[in-house]
Parts: sequence; structure tokens; C-alpha cells
Amino acid sequence: MSAMRKLPWRKRRGLQTKKASAPGGVIRNVIVLPKLAANKLMRRRRLKKAGLAARQLTEVQDSATSVSAMASAGAAPARRTQQRMRWVLPTTGPVCSAGKLEVYITRDRDAIRAAQALRYQVFYDEMGARPTPVARRLRLDMDRYDEICDHLIVVDRGMDEGQQLVGSYRLLRGEVARDNGGFYSADEYDLTPLMKQPIEQLLELGRSCVASTHRSKATIQLLWRGIAAYLAEHELTTLFGCASFHGRDPQAHAESLSYLRHFHSDNPDKTVRALPERHVEMALVPKDEIDARRVWKAMPPLIKAYLRLGGMIGDGAVVDDQFGTVDVFVTVAMDQVGSRYYAHFDKRTDN
Repeated sequence: MSAMRKLPWRKRRGLQTKKASAPGGVIRNVIVLPKLAANKLMRRRRLKKAGLAARQLTEVQDSATSVSAMASAGAAPARRTQQRMRWVLPTTGPVCSAGKLEVYITRDRDAIRAAQALRYQVFYDEMGARPTPVARRLRLDMDRYDEICDHLIVVDRGMDEGQQLVGSYRLLRGEVARDNGGFYSADEYDLTPLMKQPIEQLLELGRSCVASTHRSKATIQLLWRGIAAYLAEHELTTLFGCASFHGRDPQAHAESLSYLRHFHSDNPDKTVRALPERHVEMALVPKDEIDARRVWKAMPPLIKAYLRLGGMIGDGAVVDDQFGTVDVFVTVAMDQVGSRYYAHFDKRTDN
């Protein structure tokens, strides 16, 4: 054996021997750690430096391990063909179905994570919303309401396992909101007029999301069939929520906003109004100058669905800077919806 091979490995590589009493040895010696372990250590230090609470740090770590779509923390922008989360279908059967599409209502943690991943792809990757640092890190659209809401999800059985969840909706019943800090839309609108009726009869809809491959009449219809079933099960009479136009400039939707204000406004005594500090005037175009046919053709599908049910629009739009949308408030009194709409939603095409 050569003299060189008999030398300790540090001397063979020209490295100095670590002194036992040297302070900060972990950082100076980080070169000898495996690369992944070193990266993990540095991520922890950055999180602590940012002032995250221990509970938030734990949540981030737990969530990170459950997101199969995420290659590593702080990863680069998503690949164009991102694989969605793998998850297990709820044990209970579908609420309704049409062909290979099925609707479930669930609070299963993994299913909700998959819905959050889909929402991130649609809202942030596709529509340009601005994620929080944690949302960007995990590639999940999430907030505190996800834990208390029921989640309506659309599954396409004809897709690969990791791609089956193609639509979602968040359902917040009044009695749940009352016991958990209120409704999501209260951050934008004064809901006082709605509170004149029993809160147990209210349902807030939110986070409507459909994958780009499934934005069709069939998917939208199936979503509403699921909502109709949920309303009947819980004896809910009024649904409401925010619907959105894409973009942060109300002037870009001046004619559509004006149409909604002039032709679909609620009774002034029942009108939900945008909070004063967020209120944006909707009547931007005179009523007699509006081309209703052109406006309807360009109207977002979700708003069309609300209007077909007799939905009434609140007073004032709100610019949601994070999500890059102009929001309007919609209320639907389900006890006034014609029977033909219930029959339409309840059509049985299950085979």
C-alpha cells in the first residue's frame, strides 16, 4: 500500500482536520454532509429566521410530505405537465354521476389536498393569482376555511389515477360558519341583510374550480346537481357567494358589470353591499347603451349559472388583488327557483 493511501482521508484531500472546540462547526463542516441533509438544514434555518411559529412549521413539513406533485421545498415553477396528487376515493358512494364523471361530497384530508392542488394550478399557474410564500412552497391553494367546509369534488373515472379530480367547490353552511368565525365573503361584503333570515338556512359557495380539460356544460351541470342534492339534504333555502371576472381592472368589464347592476339588482332592502373601503361602482355604462346579447355571450359561465337560477347581484364590485379578479356578490333564493331547474339538476343519467 502506498504512503499516500495510509494518510487519513482528510489529509489525502488536502482538508484541515476539524478542531473539536471550534464554534459553529456544523456550518463549516457542512460540506461533508449529504447534499439533501444540508439543504434541509438550511431550509429550517430560513423558516425560523422568517419568524414562523412552531405549529406553522410543523404544518408545512407535514403537508410537504403529503404532496406528491412537489419535487422539493422551494422548487422552481411547475412543469407544464404537473402530476396531480394521488388520493383515495371517499368510502361513500357518489352523490350523482354522468358517464365517467362522478360527484362526491367529502371532508377527507387527502381529497381536500388534491382539490387544493388543482385550485393552485388553475388560480395561480393558469390565472396569475399571487400566492403566499407557503402556498408557493407547497403548491396548494389553502386557507383556514378548508378545514371547516364540506368539499364537493368531481372525479373523472376515465383519467389516470393521479389526474382524476377535475373539479371542486367549497360548501360552508351557516351553522358551521356561526360556530367558526363567520363567512369567507364577509371580508369583502357586509352580509347584514342576509342575517335577517335563520343562519341555518344559508349556504356559502366558494373556490369554484374546474380543470381546463373539463370546462364543459356537462361538468358544470354535474356540479350543480351535487349542490342541489346538498341543499335538499341540509334543508338550505338560500345560497350565496362571490363570482369573478378575470383581471384586476373593473373598466375592462364595464359593460358586463353595468348589465348586472341595471338588470339583476336585488331589492334595496335585501341588497348585500360591498364594504365601503372596497366598494367599486358597477354602473359604469348607461342602461340604454348596453348590448345584452353581447354581454351574455362574454359572461363567465359561473355567473350565467347563478343568473339562470334567478340570482340577484349585490351593490358594488370588489377587486381581489391576490387572485387577480373583480368580484361580484350573488344571492339565490332556492325556494323561488322554478321546478324545471330542480328537475334539470336532478336528471338521472347514472348508468
